[in-house]
Amino acid sequence: MTGPSLRIPPAWADRLLAAALLVICEAEVIATADARDATSLAALVATAALTVPIAWRRRAPLVVACCVMAAVVSLAAVVPWFNSLTSPMFVLFIPPYSVAAHERRRPALAGLAICLAAAVVVNLLHPDGLSSVLFSTGMVGASWAVGRALRSRRRLADELHLTARRLAAEEDGRERLAVAEVRTRIARELDAVVARSISQMVVQSDAARRLLAIDRARADAAMGGSRMQGATHSLRCAGSWASCGGSTTLTCSPPSPGSARSRD
Repeated sequence: MTGPSLRIPPAWADRLLAAALLVICEAEVIATADARDATSLAALVATAALTVPIAWRRRAPLVVACCVMAAVVSLAAVVPWFNSLTSPMFVLFIPPYSVAAHERRRPALAGLAICLAAAVVVNLLHPDGLSSVLFSTGMVGASWAVGRALRSRRRLADELHLTARRLAAEEDGRERLAVAEVRTRIARELDAVVARSISQMVVQSDAARRLLAIDRARADAAMGGSRMQGATHSLRCAGSWASCGGSTTLTCSPPSPGSARSRD
């Protein structure tokens, strides 16, 4: 038996990611800048500016991309031993993915251009051959493409979910309409049956009144039979309405011919 799955909210996941990157990058800067006190403080500040904005990468992806890329360029400009750092280069690939996955087309393209420009500037400040330039720009482009593909897949899943909900609502509406139509038809049939029964009762009562002058006993029997027949049929129709409320057919039947006849 498996327990409930533990799912971290996206905002908290981004904060944890930013905190972990901050600790890793700061630790690497401190370990690398042991004898270079003149630039260690600036490197620590630039590293903090590089990693802290990651906490808001879903809320404001384009702004975070601008801040992170500016911090990367600043770190590369301030620290002469930038090529010996590894973790800040991996942080460089998070903003292009975020801006592609959480922004519309034009802001996403703008974010891609900013990230590519920052990668090129960093390689110009610390040239390490053409392979380094191709690797940096290629990884930025690949991160952006992955984010864009996941955004498209997520939007497709949302559209399918909305379509399924709309179809379920339409099906429920059709069922309710069908039930309403059946109940309306049953009501019309009941009206016809009751009207026919009342007409028969009126005819029988009129015939019984005419018999009063000839045979009072037969007239009283005819009147009693007519009242009993109407009450019985009304109870039968009421019971059929209660039992056939969601059915498609009417089970109550028209009354049988009267027990009393108008002629001798």
